[in-house]
Amino acid sequence: MPGLLSENAIFKEENSQIRRSSGIRDGYISFVSEKTYLNVKIRKKIDVKENFVFPGFIDSHIHVLATAEFLTEMAKRFRRSSQ
Repeated sequence: MPGLLSENAIFKEENSQIRRSSGIRDGYISFVSEKTYLNVKIRKKIDVKENFVFPGFIDSHIHVLATAEFLTEMAKRFRRSSQ
């Protein structure tokens, strides 16, 4: 059973952004689904409100250009949402 269900999160794929729900169990993403409502037992559900979801930054490598583009897009979204 996931401890947390997040809905309406934006996940970054190679050349696109997709909205998904995800389950978090023991500090790890246990599943990602296209469905906005999942019939699963959870302790807490949150609406991420189309903000980005990041994996833990423990990958053994990084993609500098893609990361820069992604962070630039996040900054633009943040500025728009705070106005």
